[in-house]
Amino acid sequence: MNSDPFGRAGADAPKSGDAKAWLELSLLARAAGRSHRELRAFVPTAWELAQKVTHGDVDRVDTYAAAQATVLLARVLQQLAP
Repeated sequence: MNSDPFGRAGADAPKSGDAKAWLELSLLARAAGRSHRELRAFVPTAWELAQKVTHGDVDRVDTYAAAQATVLLARVLQQLAP
């Protein structure tokens, strides 16, 4: 069992290359509670949009939206950092 860096009892840490799982864990630890509910919902949506742009056939509007969501996500994560 890998030690969970977020202190979840009995939980394994995600694989080192699983960025999405690490991001979700970070959000659970740093953006907990009802006041951050929308933020926790936004992050996976932004992730999925970025994946669609990376791996799909999309137009410039989706590409623009994914770029803006990525910038927003990076800024929010900066604010959540300890």
